[in-house]
Amino acid sequence: MKAGKLLVLVILTLPMLCSCNIRKAREQKRLMKSAPVRVEVARIQREEVSGGCNYVAQAVPDKSNVLSAPYSGVLEHIYVKVGQRVRAGETLALVISETVLSAQAMSEADLKQAEDAYSRLMKVKEDGSVAQLKIAEVEASLSKAQAAKRASDNAVERGLLKAPFDGVVSGIFCDEKISVNVAEPVLRVDDDSNILMEFSVPEGEMASLRIGRQLDVVVPALGTESHKAAIVYKDVAANPVSRTYKCRVRPSRRIPGLMLGMVGKVRLSGADNPDRGIVIPSELVRLDDAGKYIWIVDSADVVRKVYVSTGGFSGRGVVVLEGLDEGDRIITAGASKVSTGMKVEAVEQ
Repeated sequence: MKAGKLLVLVILTLPMLCSCNIRKAREQKRLMKSAPVRVEVARIQREEVSGGCNYVAQAVPDKSNVLSAPYSGVLEHIYVKVGQRVRAGETLALVISETVLSAQAMSEADLKQAEDAYSRLMKVKEDGSVAQLKIAEVEASLSKAQAAKRASDNAVERGLLKAPFDGVVSGIFCDEKISVNVAEPVLRVDDDSNILMEFSVPEGEMASLRIGRQLDVVVPALGTESHKAAIVYKDVAANPVSRTYKCRVRPSRRIPGLMLGMVGKVRLSGADNPDRGIVIPSELVRLDDAGKYIWIVDSADVVRKVYVSTGGFSGRGVVVLEGLDEGDRIITAGASKVSTGMKVEAVEQ
Protein backbone atom coordinates (compact mmCIF):
# COMPACT_ATOMS: atom_id res chain seq x y z
CA MET A 1 0.00 0.00 0.00
CA LYS A 2 2.81 2.39 0.90
CA ALA A 3 4.68 1.52 -2.29
CA GLY A 4 1.56 2.37 -4.32
CA LYS A 5 1.22 5.78 -2.65
CA LEU A 6 4.90 6.53 -3.29
CA LEU A 7 4.50 5.60 -6.96
CA VAL A 8 1.48 7.89 -7.29
CA LEU A 9 3.45 10.74 -5.66
CA VAL A 10 6.36 10.28 -8.07
CA ILE A 11 4.02 10.22 -11.07
CA LEU A 12 2.33 13.44 -9.90
CA THR A 13 5.58 15.36 -9.24
CA LEU A 14 7.41 14.24 -12.39
CA PRO A 15 5.51 16.62 -14.71
CA MET A 16 6.23 19.51 -12.34
CA LEU A 17 9.96 18.79 -12.36
CA CYS A 18 10.00 18.49 -16.12
CA SER A 19 8.10 21.77 -16.40
CA CYS A 20 10.67 23.55 -14.19
CA ASN A 21 13.56 22.21 -16.26
CA ILE A 22 11.86 23.27 -19.46
CA ARG A 23 11.30 26.79 -18.12
CA LYS A 24 14.96 27.06 -17.04
CA ALA A 25 16.11 25.86 -20.44
CA ARG A 26 13.86 28.37 -22.18
CA GLU A 27 15.09 31.18 -19.98
CA GLN A 28 18.71 30.20 -20.66
CA LYS A 29 18.00 30.09 -24.39
CA ARG A 30 16.27 33.47 -24.21
CA LEU A 31 19.29 34.99 -22.53
CA MET A 32 21.60 33.49 -25.11
CA LYS A 33 19.49 34.72 -28.03
CA SER A 34 18.82 38.24 -26.71
CA ALA A 35 21.00 41.13 -27.81
CA PRO A 36 24.25 40.91 -25.79
CA VAL A 37 24.91 43.59 -23.18
CA ARG A 38 28.04 45.65 -23.76
CA VAL A 39 30.50 45.51 -20.85
CA GLU A 40 34.08 46.60 -20.36
CA VAL A 41 36.57 43.99 -19.21
CA ALA A 42 40.21 43.91 -18.14
CA ARG A 43 42.50 40.92 -18.42
CA ILE A 44 44.12 39.79 -15.18
CA GLN A 45 47.90 40.07 -14.96
CA ARG A 46 50.14 39.28 -12.05
CA GLU A 47 52.19 42.13 -10.64
CA GLU A 48 54.64 42.64 -7.83
CA VAL A 49 52.93 43.11 -4.50
CA SER A 50 54.49 43.73 -1.13
CA GLY A 51 51.90 41.91 0.88
CA GLY A 52 51.51 44.99 3.04
CA CYS A 53 48.37 46.34 4.64
CA ASN A 54 47.11 49.88 5.10
CA TYR A 55 45.42 51.13 8.25
CA VAL A 56 43.94 54.44 9.38
CA ALA A 57 45.75 55.74 12.46
CA GLN A 58 45.30 58.62 14.88
CA ALA A 59 47.92 60.57 16.78
CA VAL A 60 47.67 59.85 20.51
CA PRO A 61 49.83 60.80 23.52
CA ASP A 62 52.32 58.36 24.99
CA LYS A 63 50.98 59.30 28.43
CA SER A 64 47.58 60.68 29.38
CA ASN A 65 46.10 61.33 32.81
CA VAL A 66 42.60 62.40 33.88
CA LEU A 67 42.61 64.33 37.16
CA SER A 68 39.47 63.61 39.21
CA ALA A 69 37.96 65.11 42.36
CA PRO A 70 39.47 63.34 45.42
CA TYR A 71 36.23 63.82 47.38
CA SER A 72 32.84 65.51 47.12
CA GLY A 73 33.07 69.28 47.33
CA VAL A 74 33.16 72.49 45.31
CA LEU A 75 35.50 73.11 42.39
CA GLU A 76 36.68 76.43 43.72
CA HIS A 77 39.28 77.36 41.05
CA ILE A 78 40.63 76.19 37.68
CA TYR A 79 43.97 77.83 37.06
CA VAL A 80 44.58 76.67 33.47
CA LYS A 81 42.90 76.61 30.05
CA VAL A 82 42.65 73.99 27.33
CA GLY A 83 45.84 73.98 25.26
CA GLN A 84 47.96 75.50 28.02
CA ARG A 85 51.32 73.88 28.66
CA VAL A 86 51.99 72.82 32.25
CA ARG A 87 54.92 71.53 34.26
CA ALA A 88 54.98 68.50 36.53
CA GLY A 89 53.75 69.44 40.03
CA GLU A 90 52.00 72.62 38.89
CA THR A 91 48.62 73.24 40.56
CA LEU A 92 45.85 73.12 37.97
CA ALA A 93 42.64 73.24 40.03
CA LEU A 94 41.37 73.41 43.62
CA VAL A 95 38.58 71.35 45.18
CA ILE A 96 37.30 72.43 48.59
CA SER A 97 35.24 70.28 50.93
CA GLU A 98 33.65 71.71 54.08
CA THR A 99 33.88 68.29 55.68
CA VAL A 100 37.60 68.09 55.06
CA LEU A 101 38.19 71.65 56.30
CA SER A 102 36.17 70.93 59.45
CA ALA A 103 38.19 67.79 60.08
CA GLN A 104 41.38 69.81 59.71
CA ALA A 105 40.16 72.44 62.17
CA MET A 106 39.21 69.76 64.69
CA SER A 107 42.56 68.06 64.35
CA GLU A 108 44.34 71.37 64.94
CA ALA A 109 42.33 71.94 68.13
CA ASP A 110 42.98 68.40 69.36
CA LEU A 111 46.69 68.79 68.65
CA LYS A 112 46.90 72.08 70.60
CA GLN A 113 45.11 70.46 73.53
CA ALA A 114 47.41 67.44 73.46
CA GLU A 115 50.52 69.62 73.21
CA ASP A 116 49.34 71.79 76.15
CA ALA A 117 48.70 68.71 78.29
CA TYR A 118 52.09 67.30 77.44
CA SER A 119 53.81 70.62 78.20
CA ARG A 120 52.20 70.88 81.65
CA LEU A 121 53.03 67.25 82.32
CA MET A 122 56.70 67.83 81.56
CA LYS A 123 56.84 70.63 84.14
CA VAL A 124 55.79 68.37 87.01
CA LYS A 125 57.40 65.19 85.71
CA GLU A 126 60.74 66.05 87.34
CA ASP A 127 59.12 66.19 90.77
CA GLY A 128 58.20 62.53 90.44
CA SER A 129 54.60 63.27 91.43
CA VAL A 130 53.11 61.88 88.19
CA ALA A 131 52.57 58.19 87.67
CA GLN A 132 54.22 56.52 84.68
CA LEU A 133 50.81 55.33 83.45
CA LYS A 134 49.56 58.93 83.24
CA ILE A 135 52.69 59.96 81.36
CA ALA A 136 52.14 57.15 78.82
CA GLU A 137 48.51 58.20 78.32
CA VAL A 138 49.43 61.83 77.63
CA GLU A 139 52.21 60.85 75.23
CA ALA A 140 49.83 58.50 73.37
CA SER A 141 47.21 61.26 73.09
CA LEU A 142 49.83 63.60 71.65
CA SER A 143 50.92 61.01 69.06
CA LYS A 144 47.30 60.43 68.01
CA ALA A 145 46.67 64.15 67.67
CA GLN A 146 49.79 64.60 65.57
CA ALA A 147 48.78 61.72 63.26
CA ALA A 148 45.25 63.10 62.88
CA LYS A 149 46.67 66.53 62.01
CA ARG A 150 48.93 65.04 59.32
CA ALA A 151 45.99 63.08 57.84
CA SER A 152 43.76 66.16 57.71
CA ASP A 153 46.53 68.23 56.12
CA ASN A 154 47.06 65.54 53.48
CA ALA A 155 43.33 65.53 52.75
CA VAL A 156 43.35 69.27 52.17
CA GLU A 157 46.49 68.91 50.03
CA ARG A 158 44.74 66.31 47.85
CA GLY A 159 42.22 68.99 46.94
CA LEU A 160 45.01 70.64 44.95
CA LEU A 161 44.94 68.90 41.55
CA LYS A 162 48.50 68.96 40.23
CA ALA A 163 50.02 68.02 36.87
CA PRO A 164 51.56 64.51 37.07
CA PHE A 165 54.05 65.28 34.28
CA ASP A 166 55.03 67.94 31.76
CA GLY A 167 52.41 68.24 29.03
CA VAL A 168 49.40 70.10 27.74
CA VAL A 169 45.88 70.47 29.11
CA SER A 170 43.72 68.68 26.54
CA GLY A 171 40.35 68.81 28.25
CA ILE A 172 38.39 70.54 31.05
CA PHE A 173 35.18 68.78 32.05
CA CYS A 174 33.77 71.03 34.80
CA ASP A 175 33.17 74.71 35.48
CA GLU A 176 34.34 76.68 38.50
CA LYS A 177 32.13 77.10 41.57
CA ILE A 178 30.08 73.95 40.95
CA SER A 179 29.71 70.88 43.15
CA VAL A 180 31.64 67.79 42.13
CA ASN A 181 31.35 64.21 43.31
CA VAL A 182 34.18 61.97 44.38
CA ALA A 183 36.14 60.58 41.36
CA GLU A 184 34.35 62.95 38.96
CA PRO A 185 36.72 63.91 36.08
CA VAL A 186 37.86 67.52 36.20
CA LEU A 187 40.55 67.86 33.54
CA ARG A 188 42.97 65.85 31.41
CA VAL A 189 46.68 66.30 30.81
CA ASP A 190 48.45 64.72 27.82
CA ASP A 191 52.16 64.29 27.24
CA ASP A 192 52.60 65.58 23.68
CA SER A 193 56.39 65.38 23.74
CA ASN A 194 56.21 61.80 22.50
CA ILE A 195 53.26 61.29 20.14
CA LEU A 196 52.33 57.81 18.94
CA MET A 197 50.09 56.64 16.10
CA GLU A 198 47.28 54.27 17.12
CA PHE A 199 45.31 52.02 14.76
CA SER A 200 43.04 48.95 14.85
CA VAL A 201 44.02 45.63 13.26
CA PRO A 202 41.59 42.78 12.42
CA GLU A 203 42.28 39.61 14.38
CA GLY A 204 43.12 37.72 11.18
CA GLU A 205 46.11 40.00 10.54
CA MET A 206 47.60 40.08 14.06
CA ALA A 207 49.83 37.07 13.48
CA SER A 208 52.09 39.09 11.17
CA LEU A 209 52.64 41.85 13.75
CA ARG A 210 55.35 41.88 16.36
CA ILE A 211 56.79 44.45 18.71
CA GLY A 212 59.57 46.32 16.93
CA ARG A 213 58.31 45.70 13.37
CA GLN A 214 59.14 48.58 11.04
CA LEU A 215 56.46 50.37 9.02
CA ASP A 216 55.72 53.64 7.25
CA VAL A 217 53.50 56.50 8.47
CA VAL A 218 52.04 59.26 6.32
CA VAL A 219 50.06 62.20 7.77
CA PRO A 220 48.11 63.77 4.86
CA ALA A 221 47.61 67.04 6.76
CA LEU A 222 51.40 67.49 6.82
CA GLY A 223 52.13 66.39 3.25
CA THR A 224 53.00 63.16 1.49
CA GLU A 225 56.33 62.47 3.19
CA SER A 226 56.66 58.95 4.61
CA HIS A 227 58.09 58.52 8.11
CA LYS A 228 59.64 55.37 9.54
CA ALA A 229 58.10 53.98 12.73
CA ALA A 230 58.12 50.84 14.86
CA ILE A 231 55.41 48.96 16.74
CA VAL A 232 55.73 49.55 20.49
CA TYR A 233 52.41 48.22 21.77
CA LYS A 234 49.61 45.83 20.79
CA ASP A 235 46.53 44.71 22.68
CA VAL A 236 46.46 41.26 24.23
CA ALA A 237 42.65 40.96 23.92
CA ALA A 238 40.37 41.84 21.01
CA ASN A 239 37.51 44.31 21.13
CA PRO A 240 34.47 42.04 21.70
CA VAL A 241 32.35 43.98 19.19
CA SER A 242 34.70 44.81 16.30
CA ARG A 243 37.09 41.86 16.82
CA THR A 244 40.06 44.17 16.33
CA TYR A 245 43.22 44.87 18.33
CA LYS A 246 44.66 48.29 19.15
CA CYS A 247 48.27 48.79 18.10
CA ARG A 248 50.58 51.75 18.60
CA VAL A 249 53.71 52.77 16.71
CA ARG A 250 56.39 55.31 17.59
CA PRO A 251 58.01 57.34 14.79
CA SER A 252 61.79 57.02 14.70
CA ARG A 253 62.00 60.81 14.93
CA ARG A 254 59.51 63.53 15.83
CA ILE A 255 57.24 64.40 12.91
CA PRO A 256 57.30 68.21 12.47
CA GLY A 257 53.85 69.73 12.94
CA LEU A 258 52.22 66.54 14.22
CA MET A 259 49.46 67.30 16.73
CA LEU A 260 47.30 65.09 18.90
CA GLY A 261 44.22 63.83 17.09
CA MET A 262 45.63 64.13 13.56
CA VAL A 263 44.75 61.26 11.23
CA GLY A 264 47.40 59.34 9.32
CA LYS A 265 47.96 56.23 7.25
CA VAL A 266 50.04 53.31 8.48
CA ARG A 267 51.45 50.80 6.03
CA LEU A 268 52.81 47.48 7.22
CA SER A 269 55.32 46.86 4.50
CA GLY A 270 56.31 43.43 3.30
CA ALA A 271 58.95 44.73 0.93
CA ASP A 272 61.55 42.44 2.48
CA ASN A 273 59.89 39.51 0.70
CA PRO A 274 58.26 40.82 -2.50
CA ASP A 275 55.95 38.49 -4.40
CA ARG A 276 53.85 38.51 -7.54
CA GLY A 277 50.09 38.42 -7.20
CA ILE A 278 46.77 39.55 -8.60
CA VAL A 279 45.62 43.05 -7.72
CA ILE A 280 42.23 44.46 -8.77
CA PRO A 281 40.32 47.65 -7.89
CA SER A 282 38.55 47.12 -4.57
CA GLU A 283 35.22 48.44 -5.92
CA LEU A 284 34.94 45.41 -8.23
CA VAL A 285 34.64 43.05 -5.26
CA ARG A 286 31.00 42.38 -4.38
CA LEU A 287 29.40 40.57 -1.48
CA ASP A 288 26.47 38.18 -1.09
CA ASP A 289 25.40 35.56 1.43
CA ALA A 290 28.01 33.11 0.13
CA GLY A 291 30.94 35.54 0.35
CA LYS A 292 32.97 37.89 -1.84
CA TYR A 293 32.67 37.49 -5.61
CA ILE A 294 33.67 39.08 -8.93
CA TRP A 295 31.94 39.04 -12.33
CA ILE A 296 34.13 37.58 -15.08
CA VAL A 297 33.58 36.83 -18.77
CA ASP A 298 34.73 33.43 -20.05
CA SER A 299 36.13 32.56 -23.49
CA ALA A 300 32.59 32.19 -24.90
CA ASP A 301 31.66 35.73 -23.73
CA VAL A 302 29.34 34.34 -21.05
CA VAL A 303 29.18 35.94 -17.62
CA ARG A 304 30.20 33.88 -14.59
CA LYS A 305 30.24 34.68 -10.88
CA VAL A 306 33.54 33.73 -9.27
CA TYR A 307 33.98 33.70 -5.49
CA VAL A 308 37.34 35.00 -4.28
CA SER A 309 39.45 35.31 -1.18
CA THR A 310 41.13 38.70 -0.65
CA GLY A 311 44.09 39.89 1.38
CA GLY A 312 45.39 43.36 2.13
CA PHE A 313 45.76 46.39 -0.09
CA SER A 314 48.69 46.87 -2.44
CA GLY A 315 49.27 49.66 -4.90
CA ARG A 316 46.13 50.28 -6.94
CA GLY A 317 43.73 47.90 -5.20
CA VAL A 318 43.08 44.78 -3.17
CA VAL A 319 45.14 41.59 -3.41
CA VAL A 320 43.17 38.51 -4.55
CA LEU A 321 44.53 35.38 -2.90
CA GLU A 322 42.25 32.75 -4.44
CA GLY A 323 39.60 32.51 -7.16
CA LEU A 324 41.23 34.29 -10.11
CA ASP A 325 43.92 33.20 -12.53
CA GLU A 326 46.18 35.17 -14.81
CA GLY A 327 44.38 35.81 -18.10
CA ASP A 328 40.84 35.89 -16.65
CA ARG A 329 38.70 38.77 -17.87
CA ILE A 330 36.96 40.71 -15.11
CA ILE A 331 34.08 43.12 -15.75
CA THR A 332 35.14 46.66 -14.90
CA ALA A 333 32.08 48.54 -16.21
CA GLY A 334 28.50 47.41 -16.72
CA ALA A 335 28.46 44.79 -13.95
CA SER A 336 25.11 46.06 -12.66
CA LYS A 337 23.41 44.91 -15.91
CA VAL A 338 24.63 41.30 -15.96
CA SER A 339 23.73 37.98 -14.36
CA THR A 340 25.15 34.49 -14.39
CA GLY A 341 24.95 32.82 -17.82
CA MET A 342 24.24 36.03 -19.74
CA LYS A 343 25.85 36.50 -23.13
CA VAL A 344 27.70 39.81 -23.35
CA GLU A 345 29.78 41.85 -25.72
CA ALA A 346 33.10 42.16 -23.96
CA VAL A 347 35.23 45.16 -24.80
CA GLU A 348 38.76 44.99 -23.41
CA GLN A 349 40.24 48.16 -22.01
